[in-house]
Amino acid sequence: CYNNYLYRVDAAAFDSIEYYADLSSPVYSSPAITSATNTLFVGSYNGGFYVLNTSDLSQLRYFSTITGARIQSSPAIINGRVYIVAGTTGTPGSRYLYCFGD
Repeated sequence: CYNNYLYRVDAAAFDSIEYYADLSSPVYSSPAITSATNTLFVGSYNGGFYVLNTSDLSQLRYFSTITGARIQSSPAIINGRVYIVAGTTGTPGSRYLYCFGD
């Protein structure tokens, strides 16, 4: 979503927006969802990492990467942990791997 919003649409009709979340920056990746906790994870171009409730897209948590490093890849959920990569393309030494979870 290049307009800074993440949308939840009616899956049956696919013609109406049920909820939306303003992420204050474009999103270049797909979100990751875990149905066990009804949680959606998504990163934004300005380095914000959001944890949202899947039912209404309300914000549960927020994390900012080091110096606002861009998140352009999709989060990965493995064994209850969420992994993201953030950085600046073309800048050596500017990529960081983050892991969230127990």
